[in-house]
Amino acid sequence: MTRTPSAARARASAFAAVTGLSVALLVAATACSPSARSGGGLGAAPPSSPTPASTPPSDKAAPPPAETDCPLSQLAVSDQKGSAGSTHRSVILIFRNTSAVTCHLTGYPGVAALNSTDQQIAQATRTLHGHLGGATSAGTVTLAAGASASATVEALAIDATTGNGCAAYAGILVTPPNETHSIKLAWPGDGCSALEIHPVVLGTTGSGA
Repeated sequence: MTRTPSAARARASAFAAVTGLSVALLVAATACSPSARSGGGLGAAPPSSPTPASTPPSDKAAPPPAETDCPLSQLAVSDQKGSAGSTHRSVILIFRNTSAVTCHLTGYPGVAALNSTDQQIAQATRTLHGHLGGATSAGTVTLAAGASASATVEALAIDATTGNGCAAYAGILVTPPNETHSIKLAWPGDGCSALEIHPVVLGTTGSGA
């Protein structure tokens, strides 16, 4: 049987089409393989995340507590009999810093006179100075650990209105400057009228700049 040229050309074209399709499928399969997408071989390890740098421990010590007003909780408050003159009497209030940090007292303590049943019968008037002590200004006193400040309380030993005798105060209620808590103290004297309080000063004399 004799083959015609047209039949031969048709078979050649069919063969070429099949061959081209096979090559295209092979190329597509290669492109879709994991190694082709990642660009690595079969044994390639996945990329690792960077390890965060550790923070070196700080060698700085904790800061000391900030300076503040002196609360009653870190003060030892006491009083002692002061000087006297004519009908005037004085008592010295002492505030000692019992804490390990510096604190401050500013201005006037609060002072109230008490009777024998602990009732308040008088409030001290704030004055810079009196007959027996005081200060020239109501400033701020800085108290280092263990240091003391003081203030002078004055009173008369007679009734300021009538000039007659009167019963001495049984005690006093003392509130440090800038505080709301108070402490009861004995009243070491015969003062009974015209109660005054002067500002705090550095030291234990109750008088100063």
